[in-house]
Amino acid sequence: FALYLVAVKVASGFSGVRLLVIISCFALMFRLVMLPVRPTISTDIYRYVWDGRVQAKGISPYAYAPNSPELAHLRNADWSRINHRQHHTTYPPVSQLTFWMVVRLFGDSIYPLKAVLVLCDLMTMVVLALMLRHLQVPSGTLILYAWSPLMVTEISGAGHQNVIGIMLLLLALYLLIRCPQSWLPGMLLAASILIKPYPLPAIPMLARRNWARLP
Repeated sequence: FALYLVAVKVASGFSGVRLLVIISCFALMFRLVMLPVRPTISTDIYRYVWDGRVQAKGISPYAYAPNSPELAHLRNADWSRINHRQHHTTYPPVSQLTFWMVVRLFGDSIYPLKAVLVLCDLMTMVVLALMLRHLQVPSGTLILYAWSPLMVTEISGAGHQNVIGIMLLLLALYLLIRCPQSWLPGMLLAASILIKPYPLPAIPMLARRNWARLP
């Protein structure tokens, strides 16, 4: 964390394509190093894959808890790593759609899902870079997110799906700035809420921005 804070202090006040490339290359390297690591801080990703596996068999993930006898035939070596196996899933529909798609396309290992989450993380950095440019904020400020040890360990290391909601929320805000008459920001915000409800407080802010333009 000390090195991260030093890097932030040095880079955040500067701009330039070369600086942006350096920040992006190191950010990618940090994430690739953590990608093959099996999660230890949190085991949530095993629940994500389990929910995707259940859906791939044509069963609603909301119907049974992982320890239900109705799902005993789906258990594999990772089943014991699922947390709160006695409880039904709490993840909203867009999260479940993501889990299902990844399992259907790439199999029921945690690593394809981690790779998809890292891609969402990188896309988040792209959107942030575009927002900084539009708002005329020094591009070096991107280092706050790109090199954050918390983001690297929680997304690339632990595989937390919150990054999908973050990406959709930031994309909604960026499109609202650039295309205020478009319906896309509202759709993306709704999708973000259906990943995790954290963006709900953003709704009044977006509504006020739209109402201010009404005659």
